[in-house]
Amino acid sequence: MAENLYHRSLMEGQAVLVEEALERDFPEVDDQIESLICVPLRHEERTLGALCVYGERGRRLTQEMISLYSILGDLVTLSISNASVYENLKRLDGAKTWFLLKASHELRSPLNTIQSVARTLTQGFLGSLTPQQLDMVRRIEVRAETLSKSVSDLLELARGRAELTTTELERLDLCALLSENVRFYYTVAEEKG
Repeated sequence: MAENLYHRSLMEGQAVLVEEALERDFPEVDDQIESLICVPLRHEERTLGALCVYGERGRRLTQEMISLYSILGDLVTLSISNASVYENLKRLDGAKTWFLLKASHELRSPLNTIQSVARTLTQGFLGSLTPQQLDMVRRIEVRAETLSKSVSDLLELARGRAELTTTELERLDLCALLSENVRFYYTVAEEKG
């Protein structure tokens, strides 16, 4: 019965306090455990896991503790959610950087061809041009040079972004962090019973 209650409550997103936890219902519980609080870690209607706290014999877990651990569970879920959003943003940023690199390289090749042909024409290698034709080709050169500078800036920006995204992140021990927070708030919690 307790196991069904435990699973049903967690799947529905409710914290559950199991008193007199039995070994047959919770195999990880030994005879030193009197009660157990399990708080679901839920995100967008999905249960990701559970935060479970065992109460030793003589130290019963209370309904107030469910509220405290529910808040802790919400914080853990928020952290998991933020990490997921961060990973998605990082992938999106990587795709954007890749696109910038690819686009700038793809623009550079035809642009170089346009500049080369314009130079060939203005320098008279294919014959002389009329003043009107020369003016038009020089306009092409000026516009191509402006575009070339923009493409170079785009390429430089993409390379800079690529360098920024290669930095390593530091691993975090979530249990140690939670333990540190429990120690930090222990006195306040004791005062409030």
